[in-house]
Amino acid sequence: MDSSIATDPRFKLLAAELGKSRNEIAGACYYVWLACYERRSERLSKRQANAQAELSGFAEAMIGCDLADDLGDDVAFHGATERIKFLLDQAERGREGGKNGKGRRKDRARKANAKPVPNEGLTNTPTPTPTPTPTPAPAPKDHDLAPSALDFDFDSVYQQYPRKAGKKTGMTKIRKSVKTAEDFAALKAAVDRMSAAWRGQDLTYCPHWSTFVSQERWRDELLPMPSARDKPPADDSLPWLEVE
Repeated sequence: MDSSIATDPRFKLLAAELGKSRNEIAGACYYVWLACYERRSERLSKRQANAQAELSGFAEAMIGCDLADDLGDDVAFHGATERIKFLLDQAERGREGGKNGKGRRKDRARKANAKPVPNEGLTNTPTPTPTPTPTPAPAPKDHDLAPSALDFDFDSVYQQYPRKAGKKTGMTKIRKSVKTAEDFAALKAAVDRMSAAWRGQDLTYCPHWSTFVSQERWRDELLPMPSARDKPPADDSLPWLEVE
């Protein structure tokens, strides 16, 4: 309902004049003002006004209540010009809103179909993955190490051996035979005994170095040396006999 209809006492008087309720008068005025808007004029003929209001004598009652001017066959409704302007402004806003709404719909559609654009100049720093701390392996014991990992000075042992023959073959064999520090200690002790026993003696019957290590004589107890007068047998049954 138009606020003026609710507050202006003239509309109350109009309702009483026509024997209608305030709401019925508001509806009749709405249709009359709408006809004025369509004609862009505050003037209607009395016949047109009564037809739009669907009330006989509506135009005359409006004139009698000082809500319209009598122009003979026509009537000019008070406030119709302001209402026409108001409705024109509303229509213009509606058109602008429709254009803007259409533009917004297009923008939304364009954004929905647009491919994502990477952020230029921005670097995504990856979260560093913590590096697990390795568990240190237990330190190996000497007898667990391979010969190549131990500092066995075979050359010095060879230099102590009394009869230096068959070095290459002997060195190859001894590196395979000596596997632990205990083995190396036994080898060195055996060579020291051999060196002491054969010092100043005829080395004819002293085993070659290659024979000594190939037959692993260094693991045996030191046998008595043969005397110069003892002729060795023809076979190789004696451990001290060189059989190469």
